[in-house]
Amino acid sequence: MKAADSYGNWMDQTHTLAINVAPPFWLSWPAYLLYFLVVAAGGYLLYRLLTRMNRLQEQLKEKAFLMDLQGQQMIHFSDLSHEIKNRLSLILGPLEKALTGKKVNQAVLNNLYEQTLRLKRISDQIINLRKSEAGEFLLEVSEGLIIASLERLCHEAEPLAIVRDIRLLYNFGPEPDEAWFDEELIEIILLNLLNNAIKYTPSGGQVEVPGQVVELATSDLPDSSPTPGLYLQCSISDTGIGIPPEDVKKLFERFYRASNAKKADKRAGAGIGLDLVARLIKKHRGFIDIVSQEGDGTQVEFYLPIEKRYFQLNETKLSGQSVPILERTITTPKATTSQTGTDKPKVLLADDDPDLLAHLNEHLSPYFTTIQATNGTKAWNYLLTEPVDLIISDLSMPGMNGLTLLKQVKSNEELRQIPFIILTGRNSESQKLVCLQNGVDDFIDKPFSVNLIIWRAKNLINSRSLL
Repeated sequence: MKAADSYGNWMDQTHTLAINVAPPFWLSWPAYLLYFLVVAAGGYLLYRLLTRMNRLQEQLKEKAFLMDLQGQQMIHFSDLSHEIKNRLSLILGPLEKALTGKKVNQAVLNNLYEQTLRLKRISDQIINLRKSEAGEFLLEVSEGLIIASLERLCHEAEPLAIVRDIRLLYNFGPEPDEAWFDEELIEIILLNLLNNAIKYTPSGGQVEVPGQVVELATSDLPDSSPTPGLYLQCSISDTGIGIPPEDVKKLFERFYRASNAKKADKRAGAGIGLDLVARLIKKHRGFIDIVSQEGDGTQVEFYLPIEKRYFQLNETKLSGQSVPILERTITTPKATTSQTGTDKPKVLLADDDPDLLAHLNEHLSPYFTTIQATNGTKAWNYLLTEPVDLIISDLSMPGMNGLTLLKQVKSNEELRQIPFIILTGRNSESQKLVCLQNGVDDFIDKPFSVNLIIWRAKNLINSRSLL
């Protein structure tokens, strides 16, 4: 800087003034630091978001895969049940035939027949697994004799105890005036507990099963159980190897076996029984308790409510207790002397199982002229060339199944009057509805009674002949 006087003379001295122009805040270093932090935070959030989305997609894919796998398993269970029912049908036929004779041990045959009906109930439970939302057992309670059911189950377990040289003692109180329970679930619960007690009790030991109906107050109940009232109290105690204290709480975990059981016992076991028992008792609104000491035996005690008010309407079996397919005294249809040769009604049998087809042919041939077809296509081709009086077809067959055969028969003007019976082992209400909509005349569930098929076939043929 230079200055001048009033006459315009410039001074020789100069002064320097330094002026720095500061940048605006948005161009300052704090602003740049803030920008960096914002960009870094945004990048981190974007990374976390993408990572989370990828993780969720992987979880969705895994869940979809598991659901697909479970669906395939349920289909497999249903298919397996279908095959079980086919085998049961082959068992029931000879049993019915033997039960009508005089030179057989009726008590043994009746017991075999009851065991076969039990297998049928188990196969129905496999199908019900697919029907329920969570793949669980369905609760169906009905009024019955609960003490008599427990005594029967203990009696059926006696042969296993005798083979192991174990004394099985059971004592139950009086029958209550009214008891509502699921007989199948109680059967699974008690037989699993008895099997475990007998399995882990050494020869010469003892298993005791006392039971009675008691009234429990609120103070007697755990938080998980319903309101006070009448309960079935049943305990299974043994003189077996016992359970270490640290293992007792883990017994209800799936696939878990007590450490001393794995070391001291070589018998096969998957560790599913007690887990299943606990789930079924909870399903039945009950509770269970275990008291055990290693080397001093085990006592398992469970309580189940037996009053109707504990259960919802959809858990009540309105039709009452199931009626066996076969009564103790069996009435076998007799072939009349006039029904010989060409006088017999002609029945077309269609099934892809050769054993079941031969079984049906063996029992129906004394009353009808039977024609066998191993699939729906062969049955349809025969119908186009030869008249028949009745068609009995399996629902599930490769190629043309029973439903397709039914549709083609009922849509044909010349064949639609032929009575049609569907054999099914799947118990699918939707499939039955479709068959009814297409004009099926009757359903018969597997395993079936041959006498039932014979009488239904006779009635359908006679009804059509009167029209």
